[in-house]
Amino acid sequence: MSIPAPGQVSAPALVTQLAAGVAVAPVWRNELGGVTWRIATDPPSYLKYGPAHLEFEPKEEAERLSWLAFATPSLTVPRVLAQGTVTTSAGDHRWLHTAAIPGDTAIHPRFQSTTALAQVTVTELGRALRCWHDQLEVASCPWTWSVADRLELLAELGVPQPQRQLFADRVPPLDLVVCHGDACNPNFLMEPTGEADHVTWTGTVDLGALGVADRYADLAPAILSLGWNFPGIDPAHFWRGYGLQPDLAKLRYYTELWQAGD
Repeated sequence: MSIPAPGQVSAPALVTQLAAGVAVAPVWRNELGGVTWRIATDPPSYLKYGPAHLEFEPKEEAERLSWLAFATPSLTVPRVLAQGTVTTSAGDHRWLHTAAIPGDTAIHPRFQSTTALAQVTVTELGRALRCWHDQLEVASCPWTWSVADRLELLAELGVPQPQRQLFADRVPPLDLVVCHGDACNPNFLMEPTGEADHVTWTGTVDLGALGVADRYADLAPAILSLGWNFPGIDPAHFWRGYGLQPDLAKLRYYTELWQAGD
């Protein structure tokens, strides 16, 4: 995942149609070839647009966002405006249009201008994920993101059965929460508080895989992505924010599961 450079990608017809003459800018590109566009309407909105893929299901994400808005209004997530599929010369493309929410991605350079600020941001990432896990009720969540669910997806992606069986045979004891489903650092938004070297979590995005699972299913990609996004910052800052001593065996298991589809 990366932030596109100016002029690196061209806006598809759907983006320019929705923009109706206002400025658009690419703000995020994922590994599946999808791009998220900011549309400078008043208020602004975002359009996630990419080729049809098993791991990009806007309809499912829209359902989860709508449920979150009803189930836990205290958690800030994007409001769904529309979603759908368009057929282009390059094949079917899916899209999700949402209203903007406050904040910038936690990996924005503004949050790494000093080592102290980067450490505070990593701590806030841990606090944000713990708040997410604590506020959502497992019993009320209609979706799962279990090891079995993920192994089924890996099968569809072509991961060999013997490799999948290694995970099925050694599932650690479960500590269930409502998982984000892609708790990598960029999906948590932050804003400065006005105090020196201090930030606060303002919202959460990219929730297409939300579901009930072990908390380490989220913790693993969160910790893994610190190495890419906050090199040199001790993960202990994240664990301090989350309020947990890491179980290294569970962390290793869920990290390997996360990487199995790469």
